[in-house]
Amino acid sequence: MSIKEIDNRLKKILSTELLVNKKKINSNSSSKNIANWDSLRHMSVINAIESEFSIYFENEDIVEMSNFDSIKNKTIKYLKRKNK
Repeated sequence: MSIKEIDNRLKKILSTELLVNKKKINSNSSSKNIANWDSLRHMSVINAIESEFSIYFENEDIVEMSNFDSIKNKTIKYLKRKNK
C-alpha cells in the first residue's frame, strides 16, 4: 500500500468521523482548527482507522496522535509492524 493511498484513506476517515470536507484536511489539521474534533470524535477516528487497516494502537500512541501528520505517521508505523 502506497503512502498516497494511506493518506487518502485516512483523509476519508477523518472527513467522515469529524463531519468535515475531505479537501479541508491537511498535514496541520488538528483539534485546534477543526471544531468537531473533540475527545469523543478522536476515539471514533482511532476506532475507524483500526478497523479500516486492521491494526490496534497502543494507548501511548493514541495520546500522541494529535494532528493529521501524527495520525498518518503512527498508522504507517503500525502497518509496517503488521507486515513484517
